[in-house]
Amino acid sequence: MRILAMDTSARVCSVAVLEDGVLRSEQSTNRNLTHSEMLMPMVEAALDASGLTIKDMDLFAVAKGPGSFTGLRIGVSTVKALGHACGKPVCGVMTLDALAMNAAHHVGDVVALMDARRGQVYAARYRGDGRHIQRVGEPEAISLQAYLTRETFSQDVLLLGDGVAPNEAAIKELLGQRAILALPHIRLQRAASIAVLAEKMADSGESMDQDALQPLYLRLSQAERERARRLREGAKA
Repeated sequence: MRILAMDTSARVCSVAVLEDGVLRSEQSTNRNLTHSEMLMPMVEAALDASGLTIKDMDLFAVAKGPGSFTGLRIGVSTVKALGHACGKPVCGVMTLDALAMNAAHHVGDVVALMDARRGQVYAARYRGDGRHIQRVGEPEAISLQAYLTRETFSQDVLLLGDGVAPNEAAIKELLGQRAILALPHIRLQRAASIAVLAEKMADSGESMDQDALQPLYLRLSQAERERARRLREGAKA
């Protein structure tokens, strides 16, 4: 199976081509550029590097969220358009699951953290045995302190994601020596991990058509929050 995967869920923009379990190419950038500018040139570069074409792909996969609302819409709409144009299935992978897949080699607890802004992180907990990694809780949008003080870690815990760097001091204060901060090459989003999970999902019959693929936001957008606030204030008046 040939898979074109992409992750536009946060600042990192990443594209990968996986063929029958072999990573043929991967392109990633972590610059202050919009994904609408970067994504398609990176798709072309990844395909060129793999020696394959868009028509060779059997599946298109994307990080479906959580993450940046704008970034998720760009990635999801691009994958849906490619799937429609090529007549191929598409697959949405939860961003936090893909982040945890970066640390599939780890034995013990893994926490994937994404910066959700407004004083919150997107977080999910995983357990690795050195060969497989399994999510052990539902993803959520929550303050870092509330999350880490609620969870019980008896041993060291590996933390990764773009929510680590801006909260490093708080993480070390809350977890002390138990906190292991992932190294740079596995800390952030990678399309290769999206591709690996998408292949597993396809093998299990979980791939889907274009209409079924939707972003996973975990919380309301700013516009929706403002609307809810105005409705509450109007009800009190």
